[in-house]
Amino acid sequence: MENTKFGISLAGGGLQGFAHIGVLKALEELGIKIKYISGTSTGSAIASLYAMGYTPDEIQKICKEKYKKILKIRKKVLCQMAINFLLHKETRVEGIIDGGFVENFINEAAKEKGKEMLSSFTSTKIAIATVDTISMKECLFISEELKNKDKNIDYIKDITIGKAVRSSMAFPAIFTTSNYEKYNFLDGGTVDNLPVQVLKDMGATKTIAICFDLNKYTPSKSLEGVLVRALDIFSHSGVEKAKEIADIAIEIYNPNTSLLSMDEIEKTVQNGYDAVMRQKEKILKYVWFFISFVI
Repeated sequence: MENTKFGISLAGGGLQGFAHIGVLKALEELGIKIKYISGTSTGSAIASLYAMGYTPDEIQKICKEKYKKILKIRKKVLCQMAINFLLHKETRVEGIIDGGFVENFINEAAKEKGKEMLSSFTSTKIAIATVDTISMKECLFISEELKNKDKNIDYIKDITIGKAVRSSMAFPAIFTTSNYEKYNFLDGGTVDNLPVQVLKDMGATKTIAICFDLNKYTPSKSLEGVLVRALDIFSHSGVEKAKEIADIAIEIYNPNTSLLSMDEIEKTVQNGYDAVMRQKEKILKYVWFFISFVI
């Protein structure tokens, strides 16, 4: 597989994104070495930690610890919102969770690996998708300059990995938006929830798209569930196009996994692992055919 430059794209999807950890575990077991990785929203967080050099097991431990803290912050902020509404008839909160928490924990993890700046990701190269609320243009954070660029996309390289992930994870009403220079960033899932094309632009010769099965849906009664479904609808056509240009597309079905629920984490990781292993023969057959063709 040395001649194949694998690129993998990890879609956003709230805590469904924990399934990507299982995906990475399975791909490692199959002997697939990832040279390029891209992600949106939660997918960008998992992608960044993997590109730093953390193992899937280490990523799972880090994410579980940090998300427990996020949920504690969420409860505190919701109480503050209720008090503000009662006293002032307004919430005075842009989002339930300050995105600075995400930025800080990603930067702390990066510092441990000596990879705080995006440009320092040279072993496993990375791209992260977001959108600017001011210009309404898609923006891609990239670890190296690209020869071929889309004129409709702004490319940003000189930024910390924490700021890039925070910007991609700024889910409306849940996380606060992210400001950087002239930009005000919102969750990348609104414009590019499965950034596959950038993997090809970076040099990947084989691309794998990891997304979620959106067809099996039970109407949610929670605000978070409705918000996630709205984003699914906005991003659906783009995800379908991304799946078409990917060499291999894998859909994960995660029943009963909400945006901020910790209840099904282990099962969600397993769902990602199982989704890859169900296509094990197809993946390896495709891969070995490509290698034989190159040789």
